[in-house]
Formats: sequence, structure tokens, C-alpha cells
Amino acid sequence: MKRQMTANIRNKLPQKVSLWFLLILPSVLLITLTVGLASYVAFINGQKAVNEVAHQLRGEVSARIEDHLRVFLEIPHQVNQFNIDAIQQGWAKANDPRLLQNYFLSQVKTHSTITSVYFGNIQGGIIGSGQEESDGTYYTYETENLKAGTFNKYAITDSGTVEKLLTSIPNFDTRTRLWYSGATQKGTATWSDIYILFTRQDMAISASSPVYDEKNNLLGVVAVDISLSQIKNFLETLDISTSGQSFIMERTGLLVATSTGEKPFSENNGKLERLDISEIKSPVIKYAAEFLRERFGENLNISGREQLEFEFDKKNYFLDISPVQDQYGIDWLVVVVIPESDFMVEIKETNRTTFLIVIVALVISVLISILIARKIAARISFLNDATRAFTKDEGNAPNLTHSHIREIDELTISFKEMERQLRQTLASLKTEVGERKLVEHALRESETLFRAIFEQASVGICTLSLDGKFRRVNQRFTEIVGYSHEELLDLTFQDITHPEDMPANVVNMQMLLNDKTASYSMEKRYFRKDGSITWVNQSMSLLHDMEEGSVNFLSAVEDITARKHAEETLEAVNNELRMSLEREKLLARTDGMTGLYNHRYFFELATREFRAAKRYHRPLAVLMFDIDRFKQVNDTFGHAAGDKVLLQIAGTLASQLRTADVLSRYGGDEFIIMLPQTSAQQALPLAERIRTSVEELSIEVENIPLSITLSIGIAEIQRELTDENIEYIAKRADKALYTAKVTGRNRTVTFDPKIYD
Repeated sequence: MKRQMTANIRNKLPQKVSLWFLLILPSVLLITLTVGLASYVAFINGQKAVNEVAHQLRGEVSARIEDHLRVFLEIPHQVNQFNIDAIQQGWAKANDPRLLQNYFLSQVKTHSTITSVYFGNIQGGIIGSGQEESDGTYYTYETENLKAGTFNKYAITDSGTVEKLLTSIPNFDTRTRLWYSGATQKGTATWSDIYILFTRQDMAISASSPVYDEKNNLLGVVAVDISLSQIKNFLETLDISTSGQSFIMERTGLLVATSTGEKPFSENNGKLERLDISEIKSPVIKYAAEFLRERFGENLNISGREQLEFEFDKKNYFLDISPVQDQYGIDWLVVVVIPESDFMVEIKETNRTTFLIVIVALVISVLISILIARKIAARISFLNDATRAFTKDEGNAPNLTHSHIREIDELTISFKEMERQLRQTLASLKTEVGERKLVEHALRESETLFRAIFEQASVGICTLSLDGKFRRVNQRFTEIVGYSHEELLDLTFQDITHPEDMPANVVNMQMLLNDKTASYSMEKRYFRKDGSITWVNQSMSLLHDMEEGSVNFLSAVEDITARKHAEETLEAVNNELRMSLEREKLLARTDGMTGLYNHRYFFELATREFRAAKRYHRPLAVLMFDIDRFKQVNDTFGHAAGDKVLLQIAGTLASQLRTADVLSRYGGDEFIIMLPQTSAQQALPLAERIRTSVEELSIEVENIPLSITLSIGIAEIQRELTDENIEYIAKRADKALYTAKVTGRNRTVTFDPKIYD
């Protein structure tokens, strides 16, 4: 009856399949799935790589364009600020056209991005110099009598000699010009609107700034013109990609420059008009402009960098747009457009090769899986027969031959080890019971030792529950905090911890609970029972109570109040020493009597400026001063009178200089000045103004008026950049000073290489 029921159950079960088939089927499915996923991942990764490369490339191109624009647009305002300083300080006189034109011409030659530098006064007159963009020739211009009237433009040589009259325009008034009215209305530096040159060659933009005297009266407006074709030339040099393009536009859509070489303006019925971005010939750029207007509106309200994608003519394009703005009114948009096809050719070829390799690998893997599965199934079937014989106690299990599969060999050995291990397990249980009794005895001894250490320790020890309540404290801990044992058991550690130390304390305890550290140590403050504060060094770890099965905090506390007081005293001493050191550093840099920089610190500062002048090919001048017949003052009236003369002359020198200039007492009655970004020709008016100011000083000693004069030598960095250090320039200035001395004193001499060679 029982056998019949078993047979009926077996008949109702699903038909069984062989082991080798079950081994093969998952392997084939897994390999197929792996191959499919690998192909898909390869395609996705290829696509992702394209997007990453395109993202990085357009980002880098945009960053390069932005950096170039910021430098390009900052130089005109820097030049304007230099010119404002020169006019306000008087060494570039607004009523001296030759001086101003030579000064402006030197700036045009120094900065290759500038096309014209000029000054318009409040009478409607103008003075300026510039360089033709087409052939690089130089020119100057001015209105007659420096007032509103006839405007004359002259061609000049490189040295500044006038060759011929180029243009004459009647009824010219600078006050009607947008660059003048824009600066005066705004009252600060600004940009004009972009305009097309009347020569029809290019577009330009003017940076202008008003100039006021010390009483805040308007003197005029300084301005600098730059040509926008320089931006176009830069965009054309960028290596974006095979067919990538870039352009710059205003938010109104008017084109500023493009890498396609197309002019940003056109002629319509004899009238020159700027191109809107929708009128450009490039179909990709035109569609990109339409795409941006649809997305951000007609005014292109974009506040930060945007990286987008669009489809045009069945091709996908990557687009990067970022705003470029400055404090003077520039608000442009830089756009970079790169077609996806520039990156996809190699990716598609790689994907085809990968697909063929994957198919071949799939076929080979399936064949190898079938062979291995058959081999494993045969060995496991033999092992199954041996297992059945062992479980039915039909004698010893049949001996298995060695297999090349390590796991099957190990499984065979396990059968023979099973009986032996079962017997050993019974014996081990008896031994384990005895060992457990020994462990319990050791634990009791450890608890006794812990209690003795806890009560007799020289540091404060306590245990805390996880919510911070005191559970156990020793005598030393009560002495540190001033509370009794019973009082502490009614408190938590939060009750006696200083509020400022609580956050760090809680963080450290949380790290203990999260197993991020085994213990920690920190310095903190406790409030004693009498309200005073005591500093302690607290070391804390977790304590596991084996009997109660609970976890507590174990804290050891050492009183460090005396040490902290000593540290505070030491810190006060260190602060005093630090302040003394700062005073010593100041004394080491300055002259003790005049308060000016001393000889050593002057050459330290001058060396930095000298290196910058050589690196960027900027002018640099040095002025050397000597007080005429100063020894007679000391011999006649004493050194106190001489010191008074030195102090007044030092103050006069300092009042005539710009903030960038460096003045130093060179030694005795000699002074030296370094003028950054200033040529010897530009330094000469300053030297003469200083010499005249000193000559006009009213100095009395013992009610006797003294007449003090200066001899001055000027030298500049060699144009050929042969100077090795600032000392070379100082030596040439000293030679020029010596010449001023021997030729009559009270004069200024500029070093001439032709004379001294």
C-alpha cells in the first residue's frame, strides 16, 4: 500500500531533467545575456564618451574665449585709469597737445590691442594718437586751439614727427559724441555702443571715463578705442573640431564676431548696418540662434553657462552658451557649436569590430560550456551512487578515482572525514564544558580587580548610561567636580559640562556607538558644585556588562586646570613676542628718521617690478635725487637742522607720487624713486615738478631762510632688455645725477647711452 502511494506521488511530479542539461542551460543563457549587455554597454559607453569629450571640448573652448575677452576688454580701462592719474597729478597736462599725444602714442605702441587713445575737454576739443588697423601706421589728431572746431588728423613717423595732414573735419565737438556724453552722464568708467568705422573696414567700441580735479570739477573725458576684428581673428585661430564653429553676440541678437570669417555688418542702400545673428550666412549658426531664441526668449535671458543639444538637417549638434559681463556695461554671449558627427566616426567603427568579437566569443563559450557540463555531470552521478551506498549502510562507499576538478575530489574526502568528525565533536563538547567553568572563574576575578582599580585610581573614573546619566563614580571623580557620590547619581554629564564643549563631546560619543573609533580623548570643562570651572582631560570608551547584557560609557578624567592656566600665560607671552617681531620687521623695512623705505627694502620691491617689466616688455624708470650743498647745512647749523631739511624734502617727494611708485632714502642726502610702467620721457615732467617744488620750499633754521635745490638723474630699462637687474638702471641714474652735479646743480639730466658709451 505504501509503495503504491509513493508511485502515485512520483507520477504526479513533473518529469525530471538531466543534470548536464541544467548546467548547460543557465550557462548559455548567462553568456548570451552577458554578450548582449556587453554590446549594449559598449554602445552606451561610446555614446557617453562622445558626450563627455564634446562637453569638455566646448567647455574648454568657451573658457578660452571668455579669458581672452576679459583680458582684451580690461586693458582699455586700465589705460584710462593711468591717464586719469597722470592728468590729475599734473605730469600729463591737458593743455599741452604735444606732451599728451606723445604720451598716448607710447601707450598705443605698448598695447597691441589698442587702436586709439584720446582726451576730450569740456570746451569740446580733443587730443589723441592712434594706429591704423590696415597698415599699422601711426597718427595724431586734435582740434584747433583745443576747442570745438576744426578736427585735424596727421600722419606721423614712429618717432612722432608729423608727416602730412590726413583728414580735416569742420565743426567737430567732442561733447556731442556718445563716448563723451555717456561717461559724463554716468559719472564713471563705461563702454560706448559698438559702432562701424566710417572707413567701412571694421567695427569698434570705446572705453571712456570722466576726469575730475581735486574739487570734483569735470576736466574732460579720457577714452580708448579697440577694434573688434581682433576678436574675430582670435576665434578663427581656435581649433574647435573638424566643423565646429563659435560666435559672440549681444543679447539683442546683434553679431559681435564669428569664427566663420563673415563680417558682422553689411551695407543696405548705402547705409552700414550691423548684422543680426539670424542674417548670418552659416545655416548652422542661424538655426542655433533660432533655437536659443525659442528656448530663452527674444532677449536671451541667460544668467549662467548652459550646455544644450539640438538637431538640424538630421544631425545632432552640441551647443555651449555662456554670458561675458563686466562692471563697465559689457553684456555679451559666447556660443560654441560642435556637430556630434565630428566624434562618432571612430566610435561606430569600434562598435562594429566589438560586435564581431562578441559573436565569436559567444559561440566558443557555448561549446566549452557544453563540454564542461557533461564532464561535471558524469562525475557527480558517480558521487551520488557512493553517497546512496553510505547512507543505506551497504558497506564502505565505493572508491572514487581522482578528478581534475578540485571541488569533487574534496567532496569525496569529506565523506570519509564525516564519521571521524562526529565522534570528535562529542569529545569536544565535554572539554568545552570544563573550559567554560574556567572562563567564568576568570571573569569573577577580573570584576574584583576592576572594582579595586575603580575605587583606588588617582584619576576620576565614572560609568555613564547611553543617555548620559551617571551610574557609577569613584572618590577621585567626586573630588574633581565637588559633588558627592549620591548627588552625581541624580545628574547627567550634560548637567555639569560646559555648553561650548557639548557639541564635540556628543560627536565623539556617537562615533563610539557607531564603531568608528575604539576610544577618544578630549579636553573639556566641568562646572563644579560651587559654580567654578575646572579643566579636565577626558578619555572615554565603551564598557560591555556581560552579566546584564548592557552597554555603558567608561570615562577616565584627569584634572588639568593648573596646566591650562600655565598654557594661557604662555600664550599671552607668545602674543607679546609676536607683536614685538612685527614691530622689528617694520623697522627693518623703513628708514628710522624719514619713515621712507630703506635702501635694502627698496631694492627688494624694485627687483619684483623689474622682473615683471622684462617679462611683459613694459617701461620702467628710476629717478636718483641728491640735495645740493647739503654738507654746508650740517656744518653750519648742525645735524638737527639737516634732519629737518631731509624730513621736509621726503614729504614733498611723497606728495608728488602715484600709489604704484616706490620712494626710498638711498643714503645720506640721496633719495631714489622707481616709476613702474613709465618711460624716461614720461618721468621727466615729474622730476621737474619735484625739483621745482623743493626749490620753492620755505625752510627756516634759526630764523634764517634756507634755499634748498635738488640735482636729479633719470634712467630707464633698456629697450633691448639687456639689463640683468635693477641695479643696472640705478647705476645709470647715478651717472646722470653726477652729470647734473658737475654741470651746475639744480637740474634734471636723463641718461643718454650715446654720451656715456
